[in-house]
Amino acid sequence: MFNAVKRELDLARKLMAFSILRLIAQVVGIGLPLLIAKFFSEQIFGSFSLTKMIVFLAVTFTTGITRTPFIVYASEEIEESGKINKTFSIQLIFLFCGIITATIAFLVFHTPIAKFAGITTTDLIFAFVAFLGIAGKFFFCNLLMAMGKQIRNGIAELTYACSSVIIIILFHIFDNLTLRTVFLSYFLSTVLLFLTQGWILDIRLLLPFQIDLSLLKKTIDFAKWIFLAAIATYLINWGDNIVLKIFVSLKEIGIYNFGYQVFKSLVFSIGIIPQYFLPFIAANISNSAKIRNYLYSKRPKILALGCLVWLIAFFGIPFAIKLVYGSKFSESIPIFQILSIAILFSLYLTFYAPVYNALKKYRFTTFVAIAQITFNLLFAFILVPYYGIKGAAIATVIAFGVKLIVFEFHYRRYLKKRFSK
Repeated sequence: MFNAVKRELDLARKLMAFSILRLIAQVVGIGLPLLIAKFFSEQIFGSFSLTKMIVFLAVTFTTGITRTPFIVYASEEIEESGKINKTFSIQLIFLFCGIITATIAFLVFHTPIAKFAGITTTDLIFAFVAFLGIAGKFFFCNLLMAMGKQIRNGIAELTYACSSVIIIILFHIFDNLTLRTVFLSYFLSTVLLFLTQGWILDIRLLLPFQIDLSLLKKTIDFAKWIFLAAIATYLINWGDNIVLKIFVSLKEIGIYNFGYQVFKSLVFSIGIIPQYFLPFIAANISNSAKIRNYLYSKRPKILALGCLVWLIAFFGIPFAIKLVYGSKFSESIPIFQILSIAILFSLYLTFYAPVYNALKKYRFTTFVAIAQITFNLLFAFILVPYYGIKGAAIATVIAFGVKLIVFEFHYRRYLKKRFSK
């Protein structure tokens, strides 16, 4: 009994430390675009947002589609052999192929991409450098999660976020803050991350380089469904901009993205929860008692705390925006408040994510992601012509509501009995 309580307290302590580190890193990281918005006009911030949209599309192809398979299979491999060299080797292959594919895409489509974002070709070159930096950062942080180093992952995320902010401030101090130097800062931050945190990696767990064809096949099978889900998730995060680009100005896109950036910071903070629990759930998915404890003991407590934080954010963030930006982004406040309804939906759903990933229910999660983005884009096309950028926010809330309904129905219909035994 004493040992069980001790383990529970130890898990809670680690979750708290991990959550605090990731939350601070998330706040600092999300604060970076908001800091940039302080120095740029709404129109330039709109161009920055559209360019960042393109960069993260490349990142999704490079590291996004293999992140979850990497963590799941690495957790299984380290349980069996005490190493993750096979999983790591496959991850390196995916990273290399992703960078090559992104390079070709940037070379072939540089003109339409630059025109879409309202930037020059030279600006786009710096955006590609930003892509390399962001992809490298995600690869490093994913590796730490795969090795079970959640706390170290939080430290690495915080190091990267703080480095980015410091570099941006230095560029501003020396009167050299432009879109190009902003993009360059993402790469420089990754260089600093590797220099300061690279020693954390235990090379013995990663070597020798070995290709396991059966594991490669399983990873590809997992990733092909994650690919569709990742693209759908990407469109959920950035698809509004595609519709807005058709109907509104760059200035309005900047205003919308400012509000959406604040909303996304809270959603990403919620995402800390499944990221932390995924290795544990993957290793114990056959243990109904532990899964029940996760769903019916830990979840309600964390959910209650999350609702309290949401309430504070709903009223506190608009005040902070007015205090820092004055009237510059005042039109972003109602955008955030509309989107904040979707935060509650996301908070409730986030506890299902590690369970579905551990069960490899990627076909279902892919279907849900596709349904969500379909509803999002459909309602955006319907509402934006009449309600402008508020229409895009309403469409996002509707899409999150659809996701909640589908997930809850599926869990109660197909999985609840499995963990009630």
